[in-house]
Amino acid sequence: MEEEQAPTASLYDRLGGEAGLTAYVDRFYDIMQSDPAVAPLWAMHRTELSLIKAKLASFLSGFVGGPLTFPERYGAPFMRARHLPFPIDEKMRDMWLDCAYRALAATFTDRAAAIQFAQGLTKFADHMRNVG
Repeated sequence: MEEEQAPTASLYDRLGGEAGLTAYVDRFYDIMQSDPAVAPLWAMHRTELSLIKAKLASFLSGFVGGPLTFPERYGAPFMRARHLPFPIDEKMRDMWLDCAYRALAATFTDRAAAIQFAQGLTKFADHMRNVG
């Protein structure tokens, strides 16, 4: 008789679920706000961050295999279309990824999960480029 294997935890669960993603988003924006090297990226964001943080955490939930709360709360993501008003070139993408990677390193202890998340974020960030 074969033993049943326990299902592999989703990336969402390995990252700590909603609490883990919220902590990640908070750290991401803390880095963006405090690092002068990414000031051009920070200038694109609203000064009131509560809604933008909630939207990013909600989007990331579905992005990593968790609940699809973004469409329920805000409609279809269409993230590239939502960002078309902002010029996102290779330099801007790299600034965003630098903040994202630093927040990953500071937030998650599951290295394999963080690497998997980083790979997805890298593809996503490259897709968001709309200049050059």
